[in-house]
Amino acid sequence: FLYSGGPKPISRTPFGEISSGIAMGFAIVLITGYAWTRDLSSALLIPAIPSTLLVGSIMLTNNIRDIRNDENHGRRTLPIVLGRERALSLMSITYLFNFIWILAWIIV
Repeated sequence: FLYSGGPKPISRTPFGEISSGIAMGFAIVLITGYAWTRDLSSALLIPAIPSTLLVGSIMLTNNIRDIRNDENHGRRTLPIVLGRERALSLMSITYLFNFIWILAWIIV
């Protein structure tokens, strides 16, 4: 409800990407890990961090695509605040960071 409903939905603000990343990436990984192990080990952070960033990046990618329409409807999403070029740079950086994180996780 907080993400898309109410008088000030999070989806209309620059915090939509991070809130969805935390809710659907970080929290789901931790809850699933806890359900399987009954332990909230710091080892769960290894998959939780890239999962969080990937979910946020998916939202960022979608919001970059919707910049014009969102502006016309009074939204202030992260790509609108940053501008298209900076939002594309942020998207590239998050995907690159995830690739490096997962590669390092596999190697180590």
